[in-house]
Amino acid sequence: MKKKSDWRTRFIRLCAVVLPLIVLCFTACKDEDKEENLPFDPTKPVVITDFAPKSGGIGNNIILYGENFGNDPKKLKVIVGGKEANIISVKNNMLYCVVPRMATEGDVEISVYDDNGEEVAFAEAEEKFAYVKQWLVSTLAGQRFENEKDAFQGEGAFDACGCIKGATWFSFDPKSNFDHLYLTCYGAGAIRLIDLEEKTVTMVPFLANTADRPAIINWTADENRDMIISRDLNKDGNVNVLKTRISEFKAEVKLGESKQKGVTGAFVHPKTGKLYYT
Repeated sequence: MKKKSDWRTRFIRLCAVVLPLIVLCFTACKDEDKEENLPFDPTKPVVITDFAPKSGGIGNNIILYGENFGNDPKKLKVIVGGKEANIISVKNNMLYCVVPRMATEGDVEISVYDDNGEEVAFAEAEEKFAYVKQWLVSTLAGQRFENEKDAFQGEGAFDACGCIKGATWFSFDPKSNFDHLYLTCYGAGAIRLIDLEEKTVTMVPFLANTADRPAIINWTADENRDMIISRDLNKDGNVNVLKTRISEFKAEVKLGESKQKGVTGAFVHPKTGKLYYT
């Protein structure tokens, strides 16, 4: 009986020591979580102590570590390499965002704004971010449908514009700061405008029609940078037409007097401005 009594005594003593430690640890964790989710304190400075990774390309994740970020992403702006980053989530000492396109300048900055949209705090990281160009973009716009009967070709946001069938040619508008990407699709009369800034897809029916199937897009080498569309026609005609920029690409000028039906290749010489095509 004495051994049993000793065991009980030891167990009670052990609990008396361990339980307060468990409670203390639990309380400390709760306090730490509470501190992480504190709102921005205007009496304290905002500090970026570190960020990771130190290099990456468009769409890569980046985490900022620091102090007094607050907990409201709507009142924050993060600049990575001179471009505004998309903020995913934020705690008081950690912020998760996405590397923006063309973040080439390297600076990592954060600004805090009040309810009136006025900047009230600013911080900049000591280190620079090294932007790495991504030469291959795996997914840009369009939807994938499990059932072909549900598929449709439309316009709208990148993730709600329907499917894109028979894509044949891409061409950036050289006067759009390379934010406007025009796309031709085999079997679709309208040329699509892919707006990389607004992240939308728009059908542009006045650029082509179903009978004049647009195949290739080029731009004149002069200061106008008018659009040249080379087409696959249903019958012989001018396969190459010019859409003037001054008319917002609505006015059309036929190029040449030749009568062909289809085109397989076309390119504007960057110096002479002459159009070569087959």
